[in-house]
Amino acid sequence: MACSQKSMGPGLGGGSNIHQEGAVLWEELVYLFAEALADGAVKMGMPSALSSRIAAQTLLGAAKMILQSKEHPAKLRSDVCTPGGTTIHGLHELEKGALRATVMNAVEAATNGARDLDKR
Repeated sequence: MACSQKSMGPGLGGGSNIHQEGAVLWEELVYLFAEALADGAVKMGMPSALSSRIAAQTLLGAAKMILQSKEHPAKLRSDVCTPGGTTIHGLHELEKGALRATVMNAVEAATNGARDLDKR
């Protein structure tokens, strides 16, 4: 599955730039994360259609906040973590599962795969 220029945003899709080719994975990562958010909510009793809609709206809101605030995502994440709150507990579980390293490894693998294809 390839990202379209429309889905990646203006000036980010198409072309043969190796970074853009590696970034094709990013859209799929977001879909997977949205699916996991929704599935977690279903596991906790939320109806599937509602959980999918809330996951999508959450991702949209977060993306808009990153673009509009011009703050680093780490700062935005830190700003919503209250001491002892639900967010920090959830983030701790993600860190225990090595989410950040796993995503970074996936981006690296996709970029290297694009480089290999470019050499052919």
